[in-house]
This record gives sequence, structure tokens and C-alpha cells, in this order.
Amino acid sequence: KTPRSEARSVAMRENPFPVKVIEPGLQLDIEESQTSNKEDYDRILQNVAGFEPSHMPEPGDVRTSQENFRKFNCRLRAEMALAMWYQVVQQSLPDPKRLARAILADDSRTTLNKNFSHSKFSDYHLAQLAAALPSNLRHLQLSFWCGQIGTPGIRAVSKSLSQLKHLETLMLDCQMCSQIGQTGVDALGLCLPATITVLRLNFHAANLRNINGLAKGISNLKNLRALSIDVGGIENMDHRQVGTLAESFPPRLMNLHLGLRGCPYFTSSGVQLLVLSLPAEMSMLSLNFSVCDQINNDAVRWLAFKMPCLLKVLWIDLSDCVQVDDTSAILLLQRLPPTLKGVKIKLTGTRVSQPIQRAGRKLETIRRLLESQERKPGLLGLRQKSPMRSAGTTNTIDMAEFKFASPTYASQTHFAQPMEQYRAAASAFAKPCAGSSIRFLLSVTQGSQGSENAKNSKGLLAMSKADSVTSASNRCKTAPAAWKKDSVKRCATCF
Repeated sequence: KTPRSEARSVAMRENPFPVKVIEPGLQLDIEESQTSNKEDYDRILQNVAGFEPSHMPEPGDVRTSQENFRKFNCRLRAEMALAMWYQVVQQSLPDPKRLARAILADDSRTTLNKNFSHSKFSDYHLAQLAAALPSNLRHLQLSFWCGQIGTPGIRAVSKSLSQLKHLETLMLDCQMCSQIGQTGVDALGLCLPATITVLRLNFHAANLRNINGLAKGISNLKNLRALSIDVGGIENMDHRQVGTLAESFPPRLMNLHLGLRGCPYFTSSGVQLLVLSLPAEMSMLSLNFSVCDQINNDAVRWLAFKMPCLLKVLWIDLSDCVQVDDTSAILLLQRLPPTLKGVKIKLTGTRVSQPIQRAGRKLETIRRLLESQERKPGLLGLRQKSPMRSAGTTNTIDMAEFKFASPTYASQTHFAQPMEQYRAAASAFAKPCAGSSIRFLLSVTQGSQGSENAKNSKGLLAMSKADSVTSASNRCKTAPAAWKKDSVKRCATCF
């Protein structure tokens, strides 16, 4: 269930409830309440005052009790105001300022979580709610799924955020709020409190030109540990915008979610800039690149080779990225960090084969796929095949075996030439060494060069015959047996 579906269920359940029944709760006072039993009344007041049932009254207890009663009354009235606000907006009841004053009076409140999805919540109501934020607030979460929130409402929230000096968690879900413009997001980025450790912003399909102001504000959050930004559906979002955002990541960032669904100009260059800026100690990474037509195998390879090595949770959505195929997908699965505890890689709508798509859904199936590849290296393209092998016309050939290829016999040891005896003859005659046939031709052509040359040629001829006998006795040790009986056929070593 998403927060928006939960808000719709709550709205349908609370819609018939009359607001006038809750309205008296805005003036509730615990000391003026009544119980059917007097002992229960005393026990409740003593518990609200912060005393044990066996506590004996002391002179300073009255002041402590009155302060605790005030805080309790303010908290109860604020809860009533938050419960009424949705119905007040839906029924277009006047005077929402009363609700804002009740929330503002609760100065001890540290958490505010409200969902206004599928309502008539407008900039006016958001401005009233922003003005009512308590100064001691530490966790703020607001969700909207409506088309009436625009730039004025976001600017009002930004102005109030600058006054919250203890804010640690900020979550604003403004998905499908298409009226939010550039100035509103820039104001929000400039007003982010420096104490924030968890930031989640959703501006899907907003009317933005860039996110430079937001990136500048994020760069000032030195204590940020978890960041979630969804800027999908924005046409102007390209690799330059994502690169600017990636440069703003603080070095101690642990969790990151980046949503870029349906950004037509986001390319693989943006993925490169993103992964190169990821902190090395990141433990959780979630990336949504679905329906990005410019994402190809290069982007997946960058993810495979530059992914943080200490990740424990990984979620990547590459759905409908039509340029991604098996070659990069299997590489990504093979190079997953060993520290992962959970993985989900969505590859539906791509050119990746169905077995790999199914395997990417869970870590267990990925491991089983890789184990099967070790037993069967030729499956699913883990081993590079030739085009003819893919067509089924020939067998797979490992070209490393043909490093010492020969037309007669393919063996590395068969081509080890016994040149020691030729080197000795060459040093005696001070001439380059040659084979038996070449030496015979030289002896014939050089016969007219005098008696000295004749003696040398006779010596060469004699050595040639001796070499022939020696090579005949040593030849074809690695050649087929049929060749040894045939005096005509000779291998490369013997020839």
C-alpha cells in the first residue's frame, strides 16, 4: 500500500463522520472533564501530572501539575485539529485558522505526519498549516496528491522550514502537483535546515526547468544520511541536471533513492556522472530509470563496474529501457557486491531474455543463475559466441588454441625447432644457418668459386646428408602414425 492509497481509504471511512461532533475537542480541558467514578478521576489526573499512584503531595507539586496539564491539553487539542483538518478541507468549512492555532499551541510536539492526498487541499490551506508548525519539530512528513498545490504553497512551507532549528527528518510528497514551479523548488532548496539527516522529496511531473537550487541546498546538509529525490516525468531533466545533483551528495551519505522515470533526455552519460559521485560507504541504493529511452548497455556497464562495494540493499528499475540486452544485464548480475543482503533488478520491457529477467527479481535466483553458468558456461551468452555459432552452423572455437597454428599439425610442442646443431655449424663457417635443402642449393651454385669454396660446399653437403639422417631419425614424433610410414609426407618440423 502506498501512502496515497491509505489516505483514500481513510477519507472514504471518515467522510460520513460529522465534524461538529469533534469540534468541541478544540476547547477540551482535562481538569474540567468528568468521570462516573471519583477515584478514576483522581487517578487520571495524578497520572497526567506525572506522579505515581502512591505519591504523597508536596508544596511544589501544584506548579508541576499545572504545567503538565497545559501540555496535555495542548497535545489533545492539536490531535483533534489534525484529525478534523481533512474533513474541513473536503467539506469546504470556513475558519481553518482555528485548527492552525491549536497545532501551533502544542509547543512540545516533535513529530507531525499528515496525508492530504486526494483532497481539495490548496495553497491557502498549506500556508495555514506551514504557519502552525511548532518550533521544536524534529520530524515533518506531508503528502499531497492533488493538482491544487503550487508555487505559493511551497514557498510558504520553505519560509517556515527556515525557523525549525531542530528539524532532522523532512518528507514532502508532491507527486502530480504540476502547478509547482521553479521558484518554489529553489526557495525550498535555499531554506533547508542544516540539521536535516533524512530528506525525501517527490516532485514527479512538476513544472521545473532545473534542480540547481535544490542541489545547492543539499550540498549544505553535512549531516545528511538518507536522501530520496523523485524528479521523474520532467522533460528538462538530462545528464547535466543529474550531474549537478550528484556533485552535491555529502560524503557520509548512506541511503540514496533517485527517481528519473520517464525522463526522455536522460542518457547514459548521466548514469556515469551519478555512479562516479556515489560515496564508497553507501549501504542502500535505489535507482528508477524506467521508460528512459536513452539508457543503453553503457549505462548498465557503468553500474556494474562502479557500484559501491559495501552495498547491502540494491533496487534498480530498468523497465522499458529498450536498448538494454543480455550482454550488459548478465555483467551487472555477475559484478554485484558480495555484501548484498537484498537485490531487485527490474528488466521487463527490455531486450533481456526471460530467464535473466526472472532471475533479477531476488538475490537467491541471481545466485542460482550464476551457479548454473559455472556448470554450463555456454548458457545465456556468458561465454562469447561467434555469429555462426549463434546461427547453429558451426561449433564454438577457442582461438587461443590456434596461437601456434599450422597447415599440417596444430600443436605448440610440434613447432619447437631443434636449432642447436645448426647454430654450431653456423659458427664454424661464419655464415647464416639454413635448412638442408637450402644448403644443398648453395653448394651447387657456389661450386665455381675456387677450391676453398668447393671444400666448404663439400663440407656443407656432407653435413646436409648427416642432418638429413639425423632429422629423419628424429622427425614426426608428434605427427600421426600414418605419416611416419610415408616418406613423401612430412610435417613442418621434419621438412
